[in-house]
Amino acid sequence: MSHYAEVKMKIKDEELLISAVKKIFGSSNVEVHKNPVNLIDYYNVTRDQKANIIVRKQHVGPTSNDIGWLRNNDGTYTAIYDKYSAERYNNVAVEYTAEMIRNRAPHKFSIQNITGNKIKLLVRN
Repeated sequence: MSHYAEVKMKIKDEELLISAVKKIFGSSNVEVHKNPVNLIDYYNVTRDQKANIIVRKQHVGPTSNDIGWLRNNDGTYTAIYDKYSAERYNNVAVEYTAEMIRNRAPHKFSIQNITGNKIKLLVRN
């Protein structure tokens, strides 16, 4: 069975997280659940891990499990993913940061480039 990594994140803004996940995986490929549901692994085995925001494995990559984000009691999220989808998870984390900047920055700016785990901004006064 494939192994899941679980990373507790400081992300609390569900709307921005969903927006970031949709930008990386496509709007129609993201499930949002009020109550967490089970993830499914590469072998179509239902896992004990559950998530509120899910991208099913067929939308992640040919060797991946489902990936998801579980809402914790304190309002933060735990990301649940396998080693084959780690890069896509990182892309979501970077896009979430970009979304947060877009929505909260006091200056007007444009995002010039998002590469790997780096965001290049052009700030205008």
